[in-house]
Amino acid sequence: MKRLALCFMIFIIPFVAFSQQATTQMDTFLSATGQIIRFMEYNQPSLKTNKTTYAGGLKVTIRVIDSFGGGKSYFARIQLENDKNTRTASIEYSDLVEILKATDVLISNSLTDVKVDCDYIENKFATKDGFQIGYYVNNVKKVIWYIQLEKIHSDATVFFSDINEVRSGLANLKDKMDVLMARTE
Repeated sequence: MKRLALCFMIFIIPFVAFSQQATTQMDTFLSATGQIIRFMEYNQPSLKTNKTTYAGGLKVTIRVIDSFGGGKSYFARIQLENDKNTRTASIEYSDLVEILKATDVLISNSLTDVKVDCDYIENKFATKDGFQIGYYVNNVKKVIWYIQLEKIHSDATVFFSDINEVRSGLANLKDKMDVLMARTE
């Protein structure tokens, strides 16, 4: 009986311990208990995609979370809405800064990758919360840019023809967050 219990502990406990889903930075704030949390949202200009299915573009907001005593956190939220579901990326401010830096590197890399003699190249940057920005170069040497809003849904990927518009939109989000952080509320 002791041997059975020992086997159970050896095999089952690690499985249960490591099977917990990783939480995102947004989940950390949303799951707080025993405190009052205030959400404030600021609508921003949409990001235009190159697909007519998303004619209005991607909905973009800034969400400020005030945990009263725990300080404020700032998130850029990018939403893809269609008739079936909504996919959302919640990008914490420091991640947005890193995404902008990485996008500059990706833009530079794309200029050389398009000249490489191969059938396919992909280059991307991913945050720990699953947001990805990147591109691939196909066999006809065309650069296709994309963002993936969520890591677990394949329908959360959106393609863009002009990365400069996306980069400009993300930079504007950061600038607006800087203004909000400078304000005293």
